[in-house]
Amino acid sequence: MERHAPEPVIPPRLFHDRDFTLAQILTFLADAAMPAAVSHLPQYMQFVRGTPALPRRTGPAGGPGGPGDV
Repeated sequence: MERHAPEPVIPPRLFHDRDFTLAQILTFLADAAMPAAVSHLPQYMQFVRGTPALPRRTGPAGGPGGPGDV
């Protein structure tokens, strides 16, 4: 286990800080939600908004969110 490693990647004592732990949990949830949002956006655009399945129509609709994904 990492807990017993001589030099763990993240020292376990950091998790005693409530703010650090909350930040790690929120980062994990945001990173888990991003692929789900990206994979469902084309389906939303096609089925709900009625745009054709062509990349030239569906792709630009997701364009404004692109820089935020990086």
